[in-house]
Amino acid sequence: MFTSDGIYIFTADRPESYAIPLEASGGSQFFDELIRRGLFDASVAAQALSSDHGLFCRPPLEEPK
Repeated sequence: MFTSDGIYIFTADRPESYAIPLEASGGSQFFDELIRRGLFDASVAAQALSSDHGLFCRPPLEEPK
């Protein structure tokens, strides 16, 4: 409940992700820019922002078979 929201960015540059806390300076602007550029779906972002927990991915995770 009182933990910071974060974004994990995975790139081809390295095997580890980049962890970006949304409460950091510029964090929300960074997230807005991901949405504006179409790198994160706006409807999924709305779900994530209105949820109190969860994992929201772009592209979406495949459902288990």
